[in-house]
Order: sequence, then structure tokens, then C-alpha cells
Amino acid sequence: MLFFGAVMIILAAGWFFYKVYVAYTSAGGTDFAMPIYDAAMYPPIIATIGLYLTLTPLEIQWTGWIYVGVWVASTLLAIGTLWLMEQLGDKPL
Repeated sequence: MLFFGAVMIILAAGWFFYKVYVAYTSAGGTDFAMPIYDAAMYPPIIATIGLYLTLTPLEIQWTGWIYVGVWVASTLLAIGTLWLMEQLGDKPL
């Protein structure tokens, strides 16, 4: 489970950073109607599950509320980051 959890965290990070790149380079995420806010929903959930699967074999026991807090905090951070990249990104002339 340790390996599977680490793979989930890496895949979630890759998905998120790709969508941040898209939000920055495609006229604030509006060019070609490319959806970017799926990266604010799914990667935080996948990363939190991956964190659980990574920490459990290492015998690190957290309560469920800590995982919920990690998920909520990472979702809010993802929303803020994507919004900021939309604002700072390339804009049409």
C-alpha cells in the first residue's frame, strides 16, 4: 500500500500542476474552453487518500478529522492557486 499511496500522491500533483500550467498559459483557462477547476476537486481527494495509504503502513496513525482537514485545506489552496494563475496568466489581446 505504501507504493500505491505514493503513486497516487505523485499522480495528483502532476494533474494539479498541469492544470495550473493550462490556467496560466491559455488566457486564464478560457482558451478553447479548457476546464481547469476539476483540478481543484479531484487531486486533493486523490492526494489525501494517497497520504492515508502511505502513512498507514508506516504505523503513523492520524484521526479521520486530520485527513478531512488536509483535504479541505488542499482544496482551498488549489482553488486559490488556480484563480491566481487565471489572473496572472496570458490574456488575449
